[in-house]
Amino acid sequence: MHLTERQRPPAGDWFAGPGPGPDPVPGAPRLICFPYAGGTASVYRDWQAHLGVPVVPVQPPGRGPRLREPPYTDLDALVSDVTDALLAAGLVHDYALFGHSMGALVAYEVACALRGRGAPGPRRLFVSGSRAPHLYADRADHALGDE
Repeated sequence: MHLTERQRPPAGDWFAGPGPGPDPVPGAPRLICFPYAGGTASVYRDWQAHLGVPVVPVQPPGRGPRLREPPYTDLDALVSDVTDALLAAGLVHDYALFGHSMGALVAYEVACALRGRGAPGPRRLFVSGSRAPHLYADRADHALGDE
């Protein structure tokens, strides 16, 4: 689903505030975190306190406090809209991206989209719980035997 310009949430709606804890180390890059499918930004609420870097969790529509909004069903639309929101919020300078599971794929695609738009790329891209993007097109898991 690709939301029209009128339906898109404001850029600030995409990003949850930092979790409790001390202020991040001055000069540390911002870590923008993408949750797993069905996950919410709250999974990253304590990361700033533990890592000592500014953490900006992404809160996709259709989850948590945005439950009443329609969720995305199209990866390209999600990537485009969250990229727009990151740019509008001014979050793409001295930053790193992290994503887990589906969030890993979204983080990778957002990094590509930002570079495609001429924005500086992330200092680092951290991913977990996901295959490499080029392997998604050749998933044969459904053909595996029960054994």
